Amino acid sequence: MAAGFQTFNTNGTYQVDGVYKHFVMTRRVDIATTETTGGTSVNGSQVGLAKAENEIIALRCNSPCAHIGTLDGQIYVRTTGPIGTVISCYFFAPITTSDATVGLQVFSESGELVFCASKKPLSFRDFVVGEGIFSYESSRTFAALMITQRYEVSDIVIPAGTQGGRLFRLIAARRGMASNASGGISVSYEVDFQDMSDIAGSPGPPSQACTSPFGSLHALIDVTNY
Repeated sequence: MAAGFQTFNTNGTYQVDGVYKHFVMTRRVDIATTETTGGTSVNGSQVGLAKAENEIIALRCNSPCAHIGTLDGQIYVRTTGPIGTVISCYFFAPITTSDATVGLQVFSESGELVFCASKKPLSFRDFVVGEGIFSYESSRTFAALMITQRYEVSDIVIPAGTQGGRLFRLIAARRGMASNASGGISVSYEVDFQDMSDIAGSPGPPSQACTSPFGSLHALIDVTNY
């Protein structure tokens, strides 16, 4: 920018600019799952909660969890844990106003508030690709913001004679999920849904198999004391 306010940290990393709005935490919701995900062999559960159009969400849970979709203003989050598993949801949105009476505030040339020191910022620690344990400072607390999700649905016909002489169809889904780890997060590829159906006659060829074109990509968000 030709004029205005900018800050950098000691490593020279750009932090605040008078042109770009910061994302700040609008709310934290610790919510327990309320319904099972279905299937015959997976004890997973999920819950829906309201989400504004301009909000993004980072998740933290002791069991593997993921954002699975948004419908009619509701965001749905799922975990491999049973009903009652608590998922911490951190919502972030572009800053609009602040009632702070002390601290630094930065406004754009058009008068819009773009930064306020009293607001908890969306603080990225890292971007992690694939599955594994990603650990950093043990004294910090992190949540995972899903950018892309590794997802696969398999559809297998089990021939007659292997299950009591009848045909069966096994439909299963796996997805990349994140869970708590010491000083970071763990990303794992979990069985999300599994169902075996007893089929009379010929079921025809499998029809529901699919694989997402991308792997798991998560942003690691520092939510210490949030």
